[in-house]
Amino acid sequence: MDAITVLKDDHKLLRRLFAEFGRTTDRAVKTRERLCRRLVKELSLHAAVEEQILYPRVREVVKKGDELADHALEEHQ
Repeated sequence: MDAITVLKDDHKLLRRLFAEFGRTTDRAVKTRERLCRRLVKELSLHAAVEEQILYPRVREVVKKGDELADHALEEHQ
């Protein structure tokens, strides 16, 4: 599986997890804790793929790749 496919799949998973979290109530403490732990893990992995694989490659091969990569990094902050 290539990095782009991994990132697309990650986006789908993250949207699903955030939606699941949004459907919980304040009383669902354990469920929210579980979802938060999963979200932190998945977001960390996602950021690592982008920052260590995707953005360096974008900088190398895409016209104005430095600008694109810098903008993407700013958005994620």
